[in-house]
Amino acid sequence: MRSPVILLLSVCALAITAHAAVVEGVILDEESGNPLARTQVSLIPLPGTLAEVTPVRTGARGSFVILSVIPGWYVLRATRRGYAPTESGQLRPGRPGRAFQVADDRASGFLEIHMSRLPAVTGTVLDENGIGMPRRAVHIYTANKPIRHIGQTDTDDRGNYRIGELDPGSYLVRSAEGHLEDETPILATYSRSAIELGDAVPVTVRYSETAHDINIRPIKGRLLTLSGVFLRPLPNSPGPP
Repeated sequence: MRSPVILLLSVCALAITAHAAVVEGVILDEESGNPLARTQVSLIPLPGTLAEVTPVRTGARGSFVILSVIPGWYVLRATRRGYAPTESGQLRPGRPGRAFQVADDRASGFLEIHMSRLPAVTGTVLDENGIGMPRRAVHIYTANKPIRHIGQTDTDDRGNYRIGELDPGSYLVRSAEGHLEDETPILATYSRSAIELGDAVPVTVRYSETAHDINIRPIKGRLLTLSGVFLRPLPNSPGPP
């Protein structure tokens, strides 16, 4: 014979299941409108809703179905590499979404989420004759202070580069120092052709944007070498080290 506690829990579980609802929808690419297969979708309960986060992945046609959803208030979030995290009902990328209510014994409505790609920067590292320079390291930095190194890549066989998965904002792009085929030294150069940071031309990108033709023409030159000795002062001696 079942104990009263177990019987009560069983009845509560049946009651919750009986009132569970369905959340379904589709995830689409904002630019093309094509479905995004295998996208991670999370149904996130708001405080006061007695449920846990439910993760699922979209199918081949970008659709998803979440069964046995406990009634309450939720936010639906989609995440995918190369795209900005997107929530249902948000007005534009990067803004919070809108919560929706899941009621008893019925679907919450068909949710359609459009995901925007993260920004990217593309260009070519060119020699003095406008020919692309292959296998050249290209670095990208934040343009706003404090300046931070974000990432790097190498140019392809035609001297082209692409740096993606960026956050919206302003950036500086710079090729690394090195040597040409005849061992002529070249300096680290910002786009378009600047040695000094103050002369660099920043590029600004937003969601779903790719900044094209951010070309770099490395400047020939040799770095200076500084040498010296750091002296440690005697104990109790005046002046800095």
